[in-house]
Amino acid sequence: MSKAEPKKVQSQEEILWDQTVRLLSHGIEPQRISAELVQQKWTVEAAGEFVEQARKYVEEYKASPEGKAERRRRMLVEMQVGILWLGGGILLAMMMKFWPRSEMLPFIAGFALIYGLYEIYASRKRHAS
Repeated sequence: MSKAEPKKVQSQEEILWDQTVRLLSHGIEPQRISAELVQQKWTVEAAGEFVEQARKYVEEYKASPEGKAERRRRMLVEMQVGILWLGGGILLAMMMKFWPRSEMLPFIAGFALIYGLYEIYASRKRHAS
């Protein structure tokens, strides 16, 4: 039997760095993050410098081969979700032939079709290089 490795305990700064990088990579504006840090008793200069370093890190990662591969993987996963919604909408639209008196089925099918198309379009737009 092997002993389980103890969990690595992150410092507050590491946690804050990870959260800032995640927010920036999801498109949150640096000014908004800086304002939040200032509310948490950071000086304006320190908050701005911290967020700027995180922004540079995110930009470098996005330009790296690993970052490009990650964005492509995410885009493909999101496109698959869109294709599943689209397929479900088409299936429901075909089922309307068997249940012509259903009042909700056309709305549900329409929503699934529209959402599937939107998700496919949005995934390509969100992860454009």
